[in-house]
Amino acid sequence: PIQGVKLHVLHVTRGTKLQQLYEEDKIKLLESDEYVCFVCDFLEHLNPAFVIMRLVSNAKPDLLLAPQWINQKQKIIDAIHGEFKRRHTKQGTYFQDDSIPSCKTQSIH
Repeated sequence: PIQGVKLHVLHVTRGTKLQQLYEEDKIKLLESDEYVCFVCDFLEHLNPAFVIMRLVSNAKPDLLLAPQWINQKQKIIDAIHGEFKRRHTKQGTYFQDDSIPSCKTQSIH
């Protein structure tokens, strides 16, 4: 069973195929405010019993190409807390056990 989750934002490091796609404008990376919004949306529906093991990823500064904001972990964590406060919500606010499909409740057609 799932006991915890780690969130990881897509980031580009030097010397990778992703760097080439990024430089050719073939991928879009999230801005920090978009990420904060997505994280809060997700966490509001996540089982409140699950442990959040990581809220934002990071990368070695000399390898990181973009987005630079991922290495400002505390700023992002503070922004997530601030967004929850603004929404008057928290992890699990909209969680419903019966909304989780299981093998026992799904039929195969």
